[in-house]
Amino acid sequence: MIVSSITASIPRAVIPIVAGACVAALSAALADRLPMMWVLLIIVGCAAFIPAIVAKDPLAYWLTLFLLALPLNIWKRLGDVDRIVSVLRDTGALPGALPTPVLQLTDIPLLMMLITWALRMAIRKEGIHLSRAGLVPLALLSLMTVTSVIAPYPSVSFFELYRQCKFFIIFLFVSNNLDVKKYGRQIIVILLLGLILESSITLVRYKFEWVGSLMGGTFGRVGESESASAYGMEEAAMDPEEAAEDVALNDPKAKRRGFGTFLHPNATAMYFELVLPFALVLTLISPGIKKKTFYFVAFLIGVAGLFVTFSRGGMVGFLISTMVCIYIAHRRGFVPMAVLTGLISTALIVGAVVVPAYLTTRPEYFTARFDHLLAGIRVVLSHPIIGVGLNNSSLVRSLVAPGGETEVERALPIHSHYMIGLAEVGVLGFALYVGFFIWIGVYALRLSTSPVFHTAVFGIAVVGAYCAIATHLLIDFLNNDAFHTLLWFYAGLIVAQTRTEQRERAAAPVPQQRS
Repeated sequence: MIVSSITASIPRAVIPIVAGACVAALSAALADRLPMMWVLLIIVGCAAFIPAIVAKDPLAYWLTLFLLALPLNIWKRLGDVDRIVSVLRDTGALPGALPTPVLQLTDIPLLMMLITWALRMAIRKEGIHLSRAGLVPLALLSLMTVTSVIAPYPSVSFFELYRQCKFFIIFLFVSNNLDVKKYGRQIIVILLLGLILESSITLVRYKFEWVGSLMGGTFGRVGESESASAYGMEEAAMDPEEAAEDVALNDPKAKRRGFGTFLHPNATAMYFELVLPFALVLTLISPGIKKKTFYFVAFLIGVAGLFVTFSRGGMVGFLISTMVCIYIAHRRGFVPMAVLTGLISTALIVGAVVVPAYLTTRPEYFTARFDHLLAGIRVVLSHPIIGVGLNNSSLVRSLVAPGGETEVERALPIHSHYMIGLAEVGVLGFALYVGFFIWIGVYALRLSTSPVFHTAVFGIAVVGAYCAIATHLLIDFLNNDAFHTLLWFYAGLIVAQTRTEQRERAAAPVPQQRS
């Protein structure tokens, strides 16, 4: 509103021209001082602000950029590499944030959305609504703050605490601003575009065994190469950018596993698990054969990408999610019994063929998961109530492991998100975290009965996404910002739409009884 009042007297056609000239002048001034790649990035970044000036709904514009940036997984480490290596050597591999400031590409549109929200609250004198469900993560953050202060290595806890606060802010913003009825179609379209993009990159990488970083060294080396340096191992032993795992170990003819922008097959599978339910639900409940066909094609493209990651946890989670979505859609009257029987039978048959084949690939890694669980149990038992502190599970694990740990063991976090949660925030914090998302799942189930199309889609799909990722995280850990963001973004949407439904029911006229 403030921007609109300032530019009201200026013709809209003139604003982009003036802004473009400013961008060109800035680029010319920086051309001699920065590498060309950084000049191009600055040009693109500045150009992204121009449409926001003339957009009728700036929030919708920044939301589009925010969701488009999520699957790109572009971020810049701002700290010194030597310090990161030193911290990793002292603590062991971190299951959470790196011990350094990190700028995510998504942080830029997120900041602009928050500024837009703040201006609107100031002008309209609105407050921040915090739902009853939102009190749970607030209590969790308070507990995390306490445990971070008393953790063996508080500095690494601080960076993870900052990150968790950001996810809560995303939840708070979405629950206060995004109505599914208004923004639902836009969100779905962007999620499906990201799904198709990520799957295409994954399939190309798998076909041509292309394992290099898409951005090369533009943003600095990230990922697990620092872990390799910290423990004196060869970089190729840890770095997925250079050495993606083979589908079958000890087989020289085996192809490399596929992955997309997330630089590891398992992480790529998590992205598919969080987005594929939307394509499936849209296929099941959309009216008209043309729409169903389009969504089904998008679904098949995403499934193909998931398949070539050869992520066993990802495939099992996806199959469970698929059956859950189909069953809920049937219970809500979208899928007839005959179709339900056929779809569930197909899923079970495919699962009976695919799952055993997946589980028999890389058997060494499969059995190693049990070792991770055992190591995690030792950490949990050492501090069962409030945990050892965020990002400190690997450090304490090395202290309580009988005989210590090898370099390879210290270079890997505990491969179970649940065990990490129990270890780092204790039974109390873990109950708050899991209880919050179960609460959101219950809200989503209620929304699945809505006669409003997009509300029903989000209700069913979010339950499916949560079931998929909850299954996978039994044997893996959730580290990437994009996945945490989607979990909290979905939660915010469900809370926002629940509030909308409650307001509409309260405002509906009460039917008069006949005397």
